[in-house]
Amino acid sequence: MQRGSLKAVLHRGVKVWCLQWRENGRGRTRILGRCMDMSRDEADAERKRILAPLNDTVYHERRHTSGASSNVPLPDFQVQRGIWGVAGKREA
Repeated sequence: MQRGSLKAVLHRGVKVWCLQWRENGRGRTRILGRCMDMSRDEADAERKRILAPLNDTVYHERRHTSGASSNVPLPDFQVQRGIWGVAGKREA
């Protein structure tokens, strides 16, 4: 689930609404409109409209994955003096 970052920034001397988010591991940016023409609520509605397909895709991909990784037991790890080790065993 992504919310993105909605900020009012100066772009070529004009204050505009700028939306930033990540898609496929890469940063994306879009100018939504001038601050004097668009309120914060209107910019937020546009943000939701732009990110809705991306969030819907992420939800369905996660929903349809197998739960095999949740069935694998993980060892208890503890940190002593900056050394990682399995609980119950002491490393020198």
